[in-house]
Amino acid sequence: MGTCLKLVAALALTLPAFGQLLVEAVEETAIRQAFESAPSTSTLRCEIAPLSAALNFGFQFQAVYTIQIPLTQYSGAGHTIDTYTRVTPEGRPPVYFAKHERLPAQRGLETDAETMGAFIVGEGTYRADVLVEDDSGRVCRNAWQIQARRNGSERQLRLATPPGTVEELTLNITPVGEVRAGPRIARLTILVNAAPLAPKATTLTPEDIQKSVDTVTSILREMPAQTVRLIAFNLDQRAIIYRDDAYQAGRTGELADALGQLDFSVLDYKAIRDRMEPVDLLLSMVQAELGAPQPPDAMIVVGPRTLLITPLPAEAMSKRPNSTTAIFSLQFDRDRPPMRMPRTDVGMDASHAGGPRTAEGAVIQHVMAGPLDVIERLVARLKGQTVAIRTPHDLADAIQRMDSRIAKTAPAAPPPSPQAPPVPAPKSAPKQVKPAEPAGTMEITGDEDPVEVLTRVRDRVTAHGERIPIHTCVETIQRDTYESTAGHANASCDALLGFRKQRDFFQRLTLDSTDWLRLDVAYSLGKEIYSWAGARTFEEGDLDELVPEGAIGTGAFTSMVLSAFESHRPKYIFEGETKVDGMRLFEYSFTVVKENSRYRVKAQKEWVITGYTGTFLVDPKTAELVRLTVRTEELPPETNTCETDTTLEYGEVQLSGNPYLLPKAARQRFIGRDGFEVENTMGFAACRDFQAESKIEFDAVSAAEARQTSALSPLEFPADLPVTVELTTTVRFGTAAAGDRIEGRLAQPIVDANKKILAPAGTRVQGRLMRVEMQHVPRQERIIALRWETLRIGTASAPLSLVPNLRTGERQPTVRDGLRRRGTVIVLPLPSEMKYAVIRLPGSSMALESGSQSEWLTGKP
Repeated sequence: MGTCLKLVAALALTLPAFGQLLVEAVEETAIRQAFESAPSTSTLRCEIAPLSAALNFGFQFQAVYTIQIPLTQYSGAGHTIDTYTRVTPEGRPPVYFAKHERLPAQRGLETDAETMGAFIVGEGTYRADVLVEDDSGRVCRNAWQIQARRNGSERQLRLATPPGTVEELTLNITPVGEVRAGPRIARLTILVNAAPLAPKATTLTPEDIQKSVDTVTSILREMPAQTVRLIAFNLDQRAIIYRDDAYQAGRTGELADALGQLDFSVLDYKAIRDRMEPVDLLLSMVQAELGAPQPPDAMIVVGPRTLLITPLPAEAMSKRPNSTTAIFSLQFDRDRPPMRMPRTDVGMDASHAGGPRTAEGAVIQHVMAGPLDVIERLVARLKGQTVAIRTPHDLADAIQRMDSRIAKTAPAAPPPSPQAPPVPAPKSAPKQVKPAEPAGTMEITGDEDPVEVLTRVRDRVTAHGERIPIHTCVETIQRDTYESTAGHANASCDALLGFRKQRDFFQRLTLDSTDWLRLDVAYSLGKEIYSWAGARTFEEGDLDELVPEGAIGTGAFTSMVLSAFESHRPKYIFEGETKVDGMRLFEYSFTVVKENSRYRVKAQKEWVITGYTGTFLVDPKTAELVRLTVRTEELPPETNTCETDTTLEYGEVQLSGNPYLLPKAARQRFIGRDGFEVENTMGFAACRDFQAESKIEFDAVSAAEARQTSALSPLEFPADLPVTVELTTTVRFGTAAAGDRIEGRLAQPIVDANKKILAPAGTRVQGRLMRVEMQHVPRQERIIALRWETLRIGTASAPLSLVPNLRTGERQPTVRDGLRRRGTVIVLPLPSEMKYAVIRLPGSSMALESGSQSEWLTGKP
């Protein structure tokens, strides 16, 4: 396109950039009618493009879309548009937004106007509908599905917005929401470096302000404190611009106002001349906090990297006033790599008789080039930790790490404010938790030996590997496929992985499709084997014979964890102690080279063995494996995938009175070379003893009937006889998955060329769902692929060979009554689905109802 004339600023996390307001109840009726009466096809040329919902720094899911309107459709100035947004949470009534904007006058032959819309949602599934109407009554519309879901360390967060909720995106007012329960920090100091992210900016942008305010609010929600002192400063102005010794998260408006008043374009040199030097200002603030009679339990600096790289005076803070305050700097930085801790290698064959405890190094080292700024220098001198914060996910990781290193006390009444009378102390003071060591030492607070714990967990996993072949589980997989709104990428994997670290990367992904699979999985002869859920035997072929299309990987059931502990002379690194949901855990890292790996990845139609690196969390008291996280090496180009990241959550299941280590849930993320991404969410359930002679029963089919089925030969009907099958199972979206069994009956008898009835009407037919999918773009639709497998004749069943009837003039399966509803389309199957019927339904459909009929032909005998 040509020149793009913006109606609003570029994407920024602020209300003025989006300007949408919730609609009052009295206006909902009119807007609802506008959606219902608007034509289904656009009469206004425009493009409405959604971005994937992603967490912002206030830990709220923010959904954004853009609208582009070619101004060549207008003559003159003064034209306006109204934008109506309807957001419908799953199972709840819709919420409406509206905004009115004036279009700019056309300034060129190919000038476009661009505007944006945004709103906040809680975790869950939503449908978004956007309708744009101009002042001449022309409309443009689009609809899509929103999936708001947390990943990784985000799952430990307390989100500000409840699930299934839709809210306005408001400037500088981030709701506190539900704060974390349990022990609290007694005293917390937060120093906000009020500097712009862009070094040459003359003011703090709305994005700068929102990022700081949201970060402070998220810290206080996740790590609540009895008292909080908040100081905002600017080293260029050599001034403290805001101070509150009893700060509360509800005062974000005051902090935002103070930040918004900064103006770096005008400096009063006379006033600045009389102020402290920038380094002295920083040192005085920190010295006052650490040297106080009651120093804070933690001090956190929040803000961007400064341009001040002046060395600290040699004598400054050379000796810490106290050693109990945990010190952190959360540095807003988009370009620099994250910090790493010094680590201690732990080998399985390490001698540990009477040796010193294994622990992480006590000093944080920066893995980066270039000089440190003055804040980093000071934090390093105080043996604190600097963490680079580029994305909300980085902030979630940082909060989890800080939380495990800050001393806390049981909840107690806050100390009195200067204006209030003293509050009587409780009769028995809460028991004090042992103070944390300075940030970065990662002191082990228990008596457990990391090598002994590692040995115990290895022995448990090895014993698990010896017993694993005698049981099987049902694995349910949800596959979400995402496409980049920027189109297919043409970059190296290193560049693509670098793009993923950008702040708005995940907002530039659009959910393209979702499908569901259900399989039985077992472990045999060193690999995982699969069958459709409830099948009588496991397939002799590979997994791709069951799932020929899409991204899928093996190893989540048991191979991955066995490779991590059974590789030749493995070497582990003790990463220290951490906390998850209040549970104290040991963290280890490891590497499995390709030659020792059992991890296979399938992307497109290629399988590869890959090496991988990973970490695992262990309960040091019980040596139980809690979580395993794995990242593959870069995959070969023929897979069309850069890497795959997997997280497994573990627990023990009792089978036949014995405990088994099994994954409770897993997530697998495929990062494609052309910009696509696929996330597989896997759950394991219905685990049971498995023996080679066991048979699984379905519905009213007995074990004896199952044996009869396996003993009978396929029914040798003549080829090309028409067969009409009526579905008697209702296939409900939300619960159905590929692999589920379905039931049907012959709607008409099967008759040969001589009119002889070979199978009467009403004969039961059994089959299986082969695909259950939701397409999200360009329009929502649901897709079901199915096949029929057996025919019940009397008390026996026999394999049945049917193929879709493709002989009609439209070259697609013929359907009757149940599928001849408006909006229902049946199309040719994919190459791997030539023996299946593929049925497409509108996105609003909740089920493929029983009574639906489809036309088939008998296959060749």
